[in-house]
Amino acid sequence: MLTLCNLFCGCIAISFCFNGSFNALITGSYFIFAAAIFDFFDGFAARLLKAHSAIGKQLDSLADMVTFGVAPSFFIFQLLNFAIHKNGGSNIMVYMSFLIAVFSCLRLAKFNIDESQSTHFIGVPTPINGMMLVAFPSLYMMFYNTPTFELASSPMFLLALTVISSLMLVAPVKMIALKFTDFSIKNNLMRYILIFISLIVLMRYQVAGLTIVYLIYVGISIINNFIEKK
Repeated sequence: MLTLCNLFCGCIAISFCFNGSFNALITGSYFIFAAAIFDFFDGFAARLLKAHSAIGKQLDSLADMVTFGVAPSFFIFQLLNFAIHKNGGSNIMVYMSFLIAVFSCLRLAKFNIDESQSTHFIGVPTPINGMMLVAFPSLYMMFYNTPTFELASSPMFLLALTVISSLMLVAPVKMIALKFTDFSIKNNLMRYILIFISLIVLMRYQVAGLTIVYLIYVGISIINNFIEKK
């Protein structure tokens, strides 16, 4: 039920992409955020109730593909449309946005057959990547008519964002997973630091802060890899 609520919210978010306005995209991003909450708690509930199942794993990946793969592609598709209309450029560029869906599909397929990712991830998880991308409309509104807005709303920036975020999905980099085998500080210090900093950022910047959370997540994961190697 929780997993399918994730999918339902993702479908609603996609519908807002066809409205053709920034406000609609911002509203849609809230549904992606709600889907992420369902996505977290379905895994949490499965571990708590010891209710792991093959169908649950498949449903989770299929729902994530729509919510955090296809939906963000449409968000970036619309942002590229706005950027090209404002700054000029080839309309063919907008179709590059669907690289996000392609690499999300590849990342989820690899995850499903990789049993080594039970305590960590290899590459940025699809939900985190998707949430970062759908936060951009809110980020634009926050920095509207500033140099930051002019840079971040340019077609070349959005294309670079699309390519880099897509590659990060399948990058051979060990990333932190919020999967708790216990709740001790010793075994979960970096997870608690990540959660604490992320909550502060989200309380301050709300949905727009998801872009910052993405950078924090990648940074803390790299630091954690360095500490583990030491």
